Amino acid sequence: MENNKRKYYVIAAIVLVVLLVVGGSYAYWTTTQTQTDENIVGTTCLSLSLTDTEVGKTGVKLQKTYPISDEEGMSSEGYQFTITNRCSGYVAYTVNLESLILANSNANRIALSSIDAVLDSNPVKLITEYETGTQVLANNVADDARALTDGILAPNGQSGYTVTYRLRLWLDKYAPSTQMNKSYSGKITISAYNTTAPAPSGTLATTYITNLAANDDTLYYDGTVDNNLRYVGADPDNYVSFNGELWRIIGVMNNVSGGTVGGATATRVKIMRAEPLADFMEWNDTSASGVSNNLLKNENKIVRLNELDTANASSVQTTTYNENNWEHATLNEYLNGTYYNSLSNKNLIDTATWYLGYPSDVNAPTSGYYIGERSNNVYSGNPTSVTSNIALMYPSDYGYSTNYVTSGAATGAATGTGGTDPYGAGCLSIEGIAYTSPNLYCRGASWIFNKEFIIEWFLSPYSETVNNAASLRDYGEVEYGYNTVDQTNAVRPALYLKSTVQITGGAGTSSNPYTLSV
Repeated sequence: MENNKRKYYVIAAIVLVVLLVVGGSYAYWTTTQTQTDENIVGTTCLSLSLTDTEVGKTGVKLQKTYPISDEEGMSSEGYQFTITNRCSGYVAYTVNLESLILANSNANRIALSSIDAVLDSNPVKLITEYETGTQVLANNVADDARALTDGILAPNGQSGYTVTYRLRLWLDKYAPSTQMNKSYSGKITISAYNTTAPAPSGTLATTYITNLAANDDTLYYDGTVDNNLRYVGADPDNYVSFNGELWRIIGVMNNVSGGTVGGATATRVKIMRAEPLADFMEWNDTSASGVSNNLLKNENKIVRLNELDTANASSVQTTTYNENNWEHATLNEYLNGTYYNSLSNKNLIDTATWYLGYPSDVNAPTSGYYIGERSNNVYSGNPTSVTSNIALMYPSDYGYSTNYVTSGAATGAATGTGGTDPYGAGCLSIEGIAYTSPNLYCRGASWIFNKEFIIEWFLSPYSETVNNAASLRDYGEVEYGYNTVDQTNAVRPALYLKSTVQITGGAGTSSNPYTLSV
């Protein structure tokens, strides 16, 4: 795909020096913040103006006794800086605070966990409490980057084409004595790229995302019979706030059934939790035994006692099913029971059909997995689909999440941590994702691949065995026979939003996710 995002970077230096002064019988801290004049740097499209105060360019030196309270820190002048869009289109930007490596030794640098950093009147946070950002400065210059904020600037001359912030830094009142005689230097960096207008309040989520596709190279039509529109790449702006948590948009999915296969269909947005649930879980906990749980295990079959009559055992009715039958799996029951009931905005969720097939060729390309998931190729006795509110992602969701989109000869390169696929199979091949050595070409270009190197469950039960289900391995492989369903793996719930759900704000970034309503 053609890369439509042009990157811009601007940098301005800030310095925070902490000295220890010893006098009499006590010690106290002194901080000096200095910026001697206005600092203006920029590119063709973006400019950054940094000054110490709103009223002049002569610089401010602020001295206070430490430890100081948050109230005292917030009363300091700090650093005011203005970001201005000089271009004719919208620009999305991220503001970082990047900590510089000291020339002598970082052992003499104030611990980042002892410095408070506040942008405008936001809550007081330590530097280490901010989300890690994408570092702009070279690794031999800075060793830590924290994303302070982000946003979208309107075209030059329009309302909202410029924004002003004030950054305040001070030594936290609980800083230990080990931080005496140390210093800190950092730089404000701004990274930006051209984007589309932010979502106006009340725009249908399906419509808004579809409109983005024309100018956003992280959105890609998958070419299946349903031609779904998917987010691709290492870290697209597909974050959404759901249940007070960060979730991510898989894509705009077409022809999603609302209940029965072949019934009424609609276009719906599919989302999944950005991070796994805290507890690792079995796909199906088959360890339960005895009449106390109404479950019995007979080899690879689960026997459910539908009616319990201990006086007349012959009258007990049973239902027998396979271990990898998702309809009766304990994870399915948990997701659509306890977990679903805990969600704060269930009104946004649409009941949908989830498919349980598996491709007959486990080395099929992603398109083959997509077809196989919707086929009748299941283990004998297992259902081909279920209707529920919540499930898990498919293997094909993972396969289609890479931004290396050729399925034939290698003609391009993945971005992010990816590179040219040396095998020429393209990353839209499960085999390509699984086996490209050293497994960075494709998995590194997929936002779904969890960088924590854990194993997590897919929805799909394996069609050739009675007790296996697909999982995403810790090195990027889609595995079908490695995990039996009674093993514990990471779980990221997935669901479909109602077709009437609207995007009411946000920019889709992790610090400013889209907000939803219905």
